[in-house]
Amino acid sequence: MAYAMHQSTRFVSDPEECHIQAMLCIGRYLHATKENGLIYRPRAQSFDFWCDADFRGNWSPVTAHVDSSTAKSRTGFVITFAGCLIAWTIKLQTEVALSTMEAEFIVLSKGLRSYIPLMGLITELQDKGVLSTSSSTT
Repeated sequence: MAYAMHQSTRFVSDPEECHIQAMLCIGRYLHATKENGLIYRPRAQSFDFWCDADFRGNWSPVTAHVDSSTAKSRTGFVITFAGCLIAWTIKLQTEVALSTMEAEFIVLSKGLRSYIPLMGLITELQDKGVLSTSSSTT
C-alpha cells in the first residue's frame, strides 16, 4: 500500500490520466477493505528499529536524462515499541548515494533522528512513573 501511494503521489503536481486511475484504484481498495485491520498484542516494553535502502532502484539509462529522481535510492525505516508500530517512513532519499553502503548510512542517519528522541521520551515517562520500569528499554 505504501509503495503504491508513494508512486502515485510523486506525480501530484502534474498528474496524467493513468495516475488518476491508480489513485481511484487505491481508493476502491481501501473502501473495500475498511473492515480489515491490524490487531496489536503488546509484549515487553522494548524498542525495535529496522531500516533499509536500495541503491538506485529505479535507475535506467534510457530515462535518466528525463527523470533525475531515478538516480536516488528508496529508503525506509520502521520503529516499534512493545511490539506496536509507532513510526515509519518510506521515500526517496534527498541526495544521490554513490554506493549501497552510503545509501544504507543515509537511511540509518535519518531513522535515528526519529528513534533517539522517542527513546528519550520513553525514558522520561519511565522516570515519571507513567510507564512500568519492569522491562528495560533497549
